[in-house]
Amino acid sequence: MNRLAWRGSWIGFVFMALPPMAHTEDPANGFEKLKNLAGEWEAELDGGHLVRSSYRLISNGTAVIESINDATHEDMVTIYHPDGGELRAVHYCSSANQPRLDAVWEGETLAFSMVDVTNLTEPGQRHIRRITFRFEDRDHYMQEWTQRENGEDSVDTLRFVRKK
Repeated sequence: MNRLAWRGSWIGFVFMALPPMAHTEDPANGFEKLKNLAGEWEAELDGGHLVRSSYRLISNGTAVIESINDATHEDMVTIYHPDGGELRAVHYCSSANQPRLDAVWEGETLAFSMVDVTNLTEPGQRHIRRITFRFEDRDHYMQEWTQRENGEDSVDTLRFVRKK
């Protein structure tokens, strides 16, 4: 066997022996998961307070609007939409700012991380840094909201159940 053929065989063998790369799902596929949330949802906070969330398709199915309300905040809205191969969100916060977030899949979790924020009036003002979804089944999902205030992060974890 000539030298070049031997080298090519060796390189092929090495690549075949390597473990397959981890599959990373396209963030835009998360849009289908979000569309499937259309309807009314509830989660219970510590202390028994209910958080209500609703999802609906808007703009001819090209965006999903989430409206969330609990006893301690005014209604907040997040709009999720695909942008080419990306999935983006804008959160209209009760703190009067608007974080813009991009999504990635992290295992089974669809994670939106802040890219920038508009109308942040002071550096320490409370704002959302991250929103994550873990889809359990058709009637249950977990959501985590990471917010930053005065340089400190806190996380609220909610387990939503579809209202029948």
